[in-house]
Amino acid sequence: MLEQECRAFSNYLVGAVPSTYVRETYARAAHVHGLAFDEDFSCFDRVTLRIARRGHMLARCADAHCAIFHRLGALRRKLIALAAILEHIALTSEAFDRVPRNVARAALSLVAYGSMSAVSLLLGTMVLVPVSVLCWVATRSMGSGIHAR
Repeated sequence: MLEQECRAFSNYLVGAVPSTYVRETYARAAHVHGLAFDEDFSCFDRVTLRIARRGHMLARCADAHCAIFHRLGALRRKLIALAAILEHIALTSEAFDRVPRNVARAALSLVAYGSMSAVSLLLGTMVLVPVSVLCWVATRSMGSGIHAR
């Protein structure tokens, strides 16, 4: 599961397939930081991870929502761990350091990125707010446990 997840999240973050080293390092980091097993997460965290693993656009939408409304969740923690790994690998570090050379391109890039982020946040919120309510209701109906299935 972690290998598939690493591939999906790496594609979202840098648009590339992760190397064996990145996949192994990500798996180790997930185990060390308690992020390896979905059953350890809340209902909402499990759903956001399932959604984000399905593709680049879904990962973007789930990440945009979680960046604002669920900052300490499993998805954000996993993406941050993978971003740190990818940022320190020669083949993918350029994706984090790329900057437009002139002011017009920089402004256009910021507008495009901001627009894409706003749309992603809107779509992610439209899907994940009802999910969070359903997870909350399921958790409450099962008692005081936080791991509603």
